[in-house]
Amino acid sequence: MKRIKRGWLPSVSCSLNYRTTNARRLTRLKAHCARWRKAPLEIVSSAVSLSKHSGSRRCRLRAIAFNAKIHRRRRPLPCCSGTRNCLKAARLDSFGGSDRLVYGDLPDPSPKKGEALVSVRACALNHLDLWIREGNPAYKIELPHILGNDAAGVLEAFGPETSVPEFSVGDSVIVSPGVSCGECARCKEGLDNLCDSYAILGANAGWGSYAEKIAVPARNLILKPARLSFEEAASYPLVFLTAYHMLATLARVKKGSTVVVVGSGSGVGAAAIQIAKHLGATVWAASSSEAKLKAAKELGADGVLTSPPDRLSKAVRKALGRGGVDVVFEHVGGDFFTEAVKCLRPGGTLVTCGATANAEVALDLRYVFFKELKILGAKMGTLEELRTLSRLFDKGKLSPIVDRVFPLAEAKEAHDYLAARKQFGKVILTP
Repeated sequence: MKRIKRGWLPSVSCSLNYRTTNARRLTRLKAHCARWRKAPLEIVSSAVSLSKHSGSRRCRLRAIAFNAKIHRRRRPLPCCSGTRNCLKAARLDSFGGSDRLVYGDLPDPSPKKGEALVSVRACALNHLDLWIREGNPAYKIELPHILGNDAAGVLEAFGPETSVPEFSVGDSVIVSPGVSCGECARCKEGLDNLCDSYAILGANAGWGSYAEKIAVPARNLILKPARLSFEEAASYPLVFLTAYHMLATLARVKKGSTVVVVGSGSGVGAAAIQIAKHLGATVWAASSSEAKLKAAKELGADGVLTSPPDRLSKAVRKALGRGGVDVVFEHVGGDFFTEAVKCLRPGGTLVTCGATANAEVALDLRYVFFKELKILGAKMGTLEELRTLSRLFDKGKLSPIVDRVFPLAEAKEAHDYLAARKQFGKVILTP
């Protein structure tokens, strides 16, 4: 068997040749690959493909790097020295459970040209943080890494040759989590969320907001609504932007529309209830939790649907009749998605932005073509949409929903709380 030097691999995948067709030996070989989980690059055998060469007993076992880390060297951990100031941060040194979050010192970030330095007063948790921490292969993350997509704080400095006329040092700001190039045709059309280089702060757009300070693109700054606290301001950028883009821009919800919000107790679900009501819709909140449905009703939902995933469509028919609803706001996936399609009336729209339960769904296409349904995917939203939302918050048209605030040092406990789905609204960290 070809041996590979521990701690370094030359490419995204490597081939381990083994002259056997024996299942027991193949099992041992898989176990050998699994031991790479403890290597510095967090390498495991997450996918195995066997290709038998014709006329030969040789099998090739290809060990694929879980989370696409096999082709990357570990980024050295920056250290604080006497020449640099330090800040506190909750960093991710390896992938896995919430115990992989380490609270400690890191050097202050230095904003580059085109960037601004923000002193973070509050940041919000999202399920994306959990997926990245666990090592989702969709995001090419170098370790160590700092999570956090949402931030609210105080503008501390601009990078060299950088200024934004409407901002001054000392302003209270929020940070748009979506990072785009600002130069391509899509960006110039105002469709920056469709930019080829679009990335999310704290995910594939560099270090995030689980820290006392963060360097971000200066064009991503938005003035914090004066009526909101930092904790409230940090709670809305990602989830309210996503919900607004889904309902107002894609599904075109208007006065008289009927909307079912699946997973109404989550941050994005609670945001969807408010936005759908703001747009003039009749809103039905769906959840299997009585406590969350009570909170949804207090938030403004016109009705509630108590239902496990496999009975959602029956609950809708019982409450609204056999006609169905105009729009289903979906972000759970799995069985909920399958049932959500059945809830739509002819010509209805299902809009989805996530798959917190399961990314693989069963879809009966007969419902889609016979009823002329529209199934739309959503990826965050645009910078201009977030500015619109901030004005609505400033006028009191929308209200943030903060469930609980944790100190940054308790990021692990906050992750466990979010993973247990105990919250209604957003979970916040404060440095």
